[in-house]
Amino acid sequence: MRLRFYVMGAVLAAVCLVFGVLSGSERALSSPQQPAPNECNQAGVFDPSPEYTVYRNDRYGFSIEVPLHFLPGIPPTNGDGQSYTTSSGDAAIKVYGSNNFDDTTGREQYDRMITEKAGKLGYHVCSDNWFVVTWEDQGAVISYHKSYVGTGSSNSFVITYPREKMGYYEQIVERMERTFRSGDLSRAH
Repeated sequence: MRLRFYVMGAVLAAVCLVFGVLSGSERALSSPQQPAPNECNQAGVFDPSPEYTVYRNDRYGFSIEVPLHFLPGIPPTNGDGQSYTTSSGDAAIKVYGSNNFDDTTGREQYDRMITEKAGKLGYHVCSDNWFVVTWEDQGAVISYHKSYVGTGSSNSFVITYPREKMGYYEQIVERMERTFRSGDLSRAH
């Protein structure tokens, strides 16, 4: 009796093992759904290395790398830039150019931005032809704004993301910062 019990248990284990291997093979052969890079995988870990694409603005001549998992919105008809959002809608990017009709300097734009931000001011710095301002709204959303400013125009990018995903989005901000190249800022476009 015991022998038959062990044999049935071994057969059942073998069937389960074979079925598990086969169904695992079928899953491996089909194209599995991968979590979006801005979402947690099954282990609750963010994808550490999203892929990027280069956005080039023909009107203002600037370029920047944008994560592929951000979906482009409808571009404006005047060709001044592009907006992007994640599929969940919790993060957004806007890249754009604008003409400097009021002839303001980068310092003046920086000072105005600092005084107009309603949230908690974070990292901010101003240089000869560029500035960065970060702020946090109501402790939940972080915004990072960088602009290159010239006598004729400016090129900017802004990214907003949830504070709880700051560790993940910091790497994206760093990559975008590194790859952001301004166009000809000496003239209007």
